[in-house]
Amino acid sequence: MKTLPRVAALVIALGVALTQFPTSLFGQTNSATKPHLPADLEHLLENADEFVLLSLDPTPDFEHKSKNTFRKHPILGQTAIKTAAERANLIAALNEGISARGVTRSNGVVFAPPPLPGCFNPRHGIRGKKDGETVEFLICFECEQIKINSSKGTDWFFQTSKKPAAIFNRILKKAGVRLPKN
Repeated sequence: MKTLPRVAALVIALGVALTQFPTSLFGQTNSATKPHLPADLEHLLENADEFVLLSLDPTPDFEHKSKNTFRKHPILGQTAIKTAAERANLIAALNEGISARGVTRSNGVVFAPPPLPGCFNPRHGIRGKKDGETVEFLICFECEQIKINSSKGTDWFFQTSKKPAAIFNRILKKAGVRLPKN
């Protein structure tokens, strides 16, 4: 029975350490109560020289049969997001989806576990470029996961809800971009 108190103490210590992990990783002091994208990612997207929303085939092209891919997924179409209002709308939708699924950490950022095996069928993507940095979002609203890669070598996983898919699809349709099936 002496083991039980030790295990409980270890679980509590691990829980405390995990709540501090994102803050120490990013050095952010944001005290927001809802989970959201890190402020530096939001800033990059808001002020990007290039902000592109993509419609993707969820089946990866590992054999490189398609010449037009995004993170190994064939691109069905894309549209440049040029207006500040449209960018803000997409960023707000992403944050709303993340907020709906997450557990608040001390800096408001939620890191999701890697996607479940057999899922992660991204049908949407975002590419933002600013001052030589590129961030690429692969988004699977089916399993509610977002994988973000930065040209600076940083990778993130976030959970999201399905709700932002409607806004993404509306913007793509308005631009005449073909949507993925399902």
